[in-house]
Amino acid sequence: MEGTGHSAAVLIAEDDPKTGAGSPPTRTRGYHTRTSHDGREALDVARAEAPALVVLDHLLFGADGWVVSRTLCRDPGVPILILPDRPEELAARAD
Repeated sequence: MEGTGHSAAVLIAEDDPKTGAGSPPTRTRGYHTRTSHDGREALDVARAEAPALVVLDHLLFGADGWVVSRTLCRDPGVPILILPDRPEELAARAD
C-alpha cells in the first residue's frame, strides 16, 4: 500500500491479451498487477504471492475461473472478482 514501502498485488487472470494487461492507474494507487493467462498459472501465482485481490475471467484455459475461485476460496481471505461475458452466467454459477 502507499506509504508502507511496498505495494500489494492484484492478480488479473485473463487469456485475452487485449484485456489482461494491468492498467497504469492501478499501479499508481499503491498496487502492482500480476497477470496470468490460464487458470493453472493463476492458481500458482495466487498461492505464491497471496494477492490482495484476484480478478478472473470465467473462461480460462487449464482451469476456468469458477474452478480457480472455488480452489482459492478454500483459503478464505482473498477477495475474488469473476468477470463473466454475460451477467446471467454469474447468477447461474454463483454459490
